[in-house]
Amino acid sequence: MHEVIVLEDRCVARGDAACHLVARAHDQWRGDRADDLRFFARAPLKDALDISLQTAIEAWKVAEEKIRRLRPARSQLVRLRRRAEPPRSR
Repeated sequence: MHEVIVLEDRCVARGDAACHLVARAHDQWRGDRADDLRFFARAPLKDALDISLQTAIEAWKVAEEKIRRLRPARSQLVRLRRRAEPPRSR
């Protein structure tokens, strides 16, 4: 038994008239489409999830740092806006 990989070579979403798929044994894919085979690499699910989790954690940390750095500027803008607003009538 051999592994078969199916890749799309034409796609309506890309502007082609119709979608078209090509199926070949894994070892028969060569040339420009060989790079696409990395998406079919067999890796334990835990490894893939660990990488995704680590990426999400890093993005979270970057976002937290941006928020921390922007917090003083936001506070200052709120104070300036309050000074510039006319008093509210009741």
